[in-house]
Amino acid sequence: MRFILTDISTSDTLTVQGRIGNIETFTITIRRKEDRKIVKSFSSEVIFYDDAYDFLYPRLIENSDGYLKSIKVDIYDDCCTDNTTAGFLKVFEGEIRGDAIDWCETECAITCNIIEKNTETTAYDILDSELILDPSEATQFESIHAIPRMYYCNEIRPSWLQYFLFISKILLGG
Repeated sequence: MRFILTDISTSDTLTVQGRIGNIETFTITIRRKEDRKIVKSFSSEVIFYDDAYDFLYPRLIENSDGYLKSIKVDIYDDCCTDNTTAGFLKVFEGEIRGDAIDWCETECAITCNIIEKNTETTAYDILDSELILDPSEATQFESIHAIPRMYYCNEIRPSWLQYFLFISKILLGG
């Protein structure tokens, strides 16, 4: 099992060589949510010590805006090896968010949950949060995936009919 941590803002990368707690109890679950999204979840908290603590502490705890930052995490496993990845297969892409960690300075340990974050989840999040009204405007989603142009029809709503019925009801005393 190999964990690679990457600071997104500076592109600093660390291949974790030190101790990682709770690694023997974690499982990766793939499931489908109610809104038909496929979600991978990491089932337990991970405790980083040694070099990972030295990497995460100044970026997420000492930094004044560390609460708003996140660190990218790639998890590789050697269970399903092939020749293209030098014996390791990427099984999970996620992030450690600065607002979701606990730390202990006396033990030099950071406890965190790793949240799935990849291009698929980013695209779903953008589609859930962004309304595409004008096809001529560039959206965040287009920076990830090229989408075909889609034109929307303006529906004619009979609001004048509603006003007519409302006013006639008032005038006729109904």
